[in-house]
Amino acid sequence: MTLPKISRTLFIRLVGILGIVVGAAVLIGWSLNISILKSVLPTENSMKPNSAISFILFGISFVMFTQESAKARWVGKACALVAALIGLATLVEYLADWNLHIDELLFRDARNDPDIVPGRMAPLTAIDILLIGAAFLTLGRRTKGRYHPAEIIATVVLVTVTLSISGYVFGVASYYGFFSFPQTALHSALLLFFFTSALIALDHAGLYELVTGRYVGSILLRRLLPLIAATTIVLGWLRLFGQRAGLFDSALGVALMATAMLVIVASIIVILAAHINRIDIARSHITDALRESEEALISQRDELARSNKDLEQFAFVASHDLQEPVRKISIFTGMLSDDLGDTISDEDRDYLERIEGASKRMKQLISDLLAFSRIDFSAEVDMIEANEVVDSVIDDLSTEITDSQARITRDDLPSIHGTSGQLRQLFQNLFENALKYRSDDPPEIHVSAASEGDYWQFSVKDNGI
Repeated sequence: MTLPKISRTLFIRLVGILGIVVGAAVLIGWSLNISILKSVLPTENSMKPNSAISFILFGISFVMFTQESAKARWVGKACALVAALIGLATLVEYLADWNLHIDELLFRDARNDPDIVPGRMAPLTAIDILLIGAAFLTLGRRTKGRYHPAEIIATVVLVTVTLSISGYVFGVASYYGFFSFPQTALHSALLLFFFTSALIALDHAGLYELVTGRYVGSILLRRLLPLIAATTIVLGWLRLFGQRAGLFDSALGVALMATAMLVIVASIIVILAAHINRIDIARSHITDALRESEEALISQRDELARSNKDLEQFAFVASHDLQEPVRKISIFTGMLSDDLGDTISDEDRDYLERIEGASKRMKQLISDLLAFSRIDFSAEVDMIEANEVVDSVIDDLSTEITDSQARITRDDLPSIHGTSGQLRQLFQNLFENALKYRSDDPPEIHVSAASEGDYWQFSVKDNGI
């Protein structure tokens, strides 16, 4: 699962604080001559003051880069640039055999070793500091090939730092030092390891996404990489320990280590294959369930379409079939009223008028049902000019408007998304009702529209009953 942004930011900030704290502790160690602060292991090389200052600057850079403001990021880049210049100056001293008098600028190194310049950091440490500074300065940049320079630089430093840490684990000085040059201090190597990890997280590019992603490959990488790294280190240490203790010679040690690695790697592959199979089986079950659900949904959709079609057909047929008896009721009622003439009583005339009114209402209901059955609910939504629709309806009802002396006005109406036929039918029904159910005064109808956020509210007002 991808780490949330707050966790990534918190990790980067904690690494920055760690760099500041460790660098400050080393400077205090140099100031008060506390060996354990200068060197974690008394017999090993100490972290030099210039290295401590560089780590403090990098720590400030990490903290600044977790801020949102551009000014804070510029401060972070400036600190990283100063640290990179310290590393570059140290490398120039080594390559040109110069003494720029920066090694003991703050504290004097009491070590008396003619082969090592007092107070000067290890060349490998200087290289790593220079590279980390360069990585800070290239954060967020991409090459034409879409590569991230900061991520590439941080990966190179990560490899060299891993070699240094492995050298301390196996007790091989050549891993963390070059020939007669001073060796990288243990806490320097550990800090550089955290710095490169934080840089990769800060750049938030391909390698970070690969390690922290939510897909199967990322999950397997997070589970297998620590296991393989720990297994390799433990087996290497056991082989070296056994060989130094005289339990076996070099050839047998290599054979035992190769056999152990073969067994472990084969076991990991078997576990990995079983894990992938379980994922594939679960994915297959999910796919089958989705397919069945999709088929059921399609079947229900088709059944609903058939049902709607049958319902529309029924409404259409029923409306036509019901119109004939209603029409006959209306005709016979009128004929009966004409035949009886003045001989009909007031009570009987009231009954006939009620029958006539009921038949008219029934005829209207049947007409409405027929109109509803003809509505196309699947019509596509288009941009409609409401002004044109209203004007068209007014033109169609011009005869009724003239006969009733009606006056229909409108505001400037908006363009909306909808179906033209349904909107036209809506306005026509509203206008017909206003013309039909009117008072003694001539009908006055007004159409307006008001914006309601993402929608438009239309209003049709009349002076009818």
